[in-house]
Amino acid sequence: MILVAGGSGRLGTLIVRRLAARSLCVRVLTRDRKRTAHLEPDGVEVIEGDVRERSSVDGAMVGVSTVVSAIHGFGDIGHVSPASVESPRINSPRSIGSSSLWAVGSNVPGSNTRR
Repeated sequence: MILVAGGSGRLGTLIVRRLAARSLCVRVLTRDRKRTAHLEPDGVEVIEGDVRERSSVDGAMVGVSTVVSAIHGFGDIGHVSPASVESPRINSPRSIGSSSLWAVGSNVPGSNTRR
């Protein structure tokens, strides 16, 4: 399972669709489930949550071997910023940084893995 944080945005949608086109299992973590309706035909699993909340990240990570962060476009929406995403409230190896692409599994061919 590949988790795409921010998979409902422009960049995230491109990533999700390419992964799904390869018949890979994809899960999207998004703050607003309504923004993922366009991904339903691709068979994508959607989890509503916030990367700033540890419980959301932990729940979304169940069964995940790879995480892709497509989180971007920070503005004045709900006081979201790169600093709030990398907040010490999360402070977990499972936290999702604002610009990370990393694998948490050991058998992910062709991945960009950093541990």
